[in-house]
Amino acid sequence: MSILATQHLTHIFPNGKIAINDINLSIQDGEFVIIVGSNGSGKTVLIRHFNGLFLPTKGKILLDGEPITKDLTSVRKKIGLIFQNSDSQIVGQTVAEDVAFGPENLNLSRKEVDDRVKESLEAVGLSAFANQQPHTL
Repeated sequence: MSILATQHLTHIFPNGKIAINDINLSIQDGEFVIIVGSNGSGKTVLIRHFNGLFLPTKGKILLDGEPITKDLTSVRKKIGLIFQNSDSQIVGQTVAEDVAFGPENLNLSRKEVDDRVKESLEAVGLSAFANQQPHTL
């Protein structure tokens, strides 16, 4: 069974532009996959479907055999995205707020978010920078 698969995945933007059309993809456990193509070929649109940032116009995405739409929170715990331009990933005014972004989007309690932020910053030796602006690191 595939760990990640698409079945007849199609995405059409509201203006009618077809971004991807009828994509069938199956990624097996242990495979290393590279998605390449020219600018505007649909790579980013495809990838944004994998964790539900985009939802398909047609077709479906399966994670461990289940449609991702069944539980997007669970899917986002397993599939994360790192944007090409790292500056566009900074969402918090402080390092701690930026680290909190992920756990907050999992709808965790404030205490659990704070505990995870503290633990994460300690794990990478950045506790002293918790209140600094992320772009200064």
